[in-house]
Amino acid sequence: MAKKKQKAKIDEAVCCGCSLCVVNCPFGCLQISDPKERGDIHTVAVLVEPENCVGCQLCEKACPIDAISMVLCTAGE
Repeated sequence: MAKKKQKAKIDEAVCCGCSLCVVNCPFGCLQISDPKERGDIHTVAVLVEPENCVGCQLCEKACPIDAISMVLCTAGE
């Protein structure tokens, strides 16, 4: 039976933009976003290369505030 593919999901309400996940992703799937509004300093991690995410969980394990979880991919993801 084939293992189900997972990918990282970032909870933007929890993420503090520390970049530990970005540094620990060996596939370059994540990056830190620009602030959403001028004058804002809040940044978050975003999954920019979801097709490269292999579900290795290194980003999830590196996150000190549990803002990343692994979710099962649906068909076509």
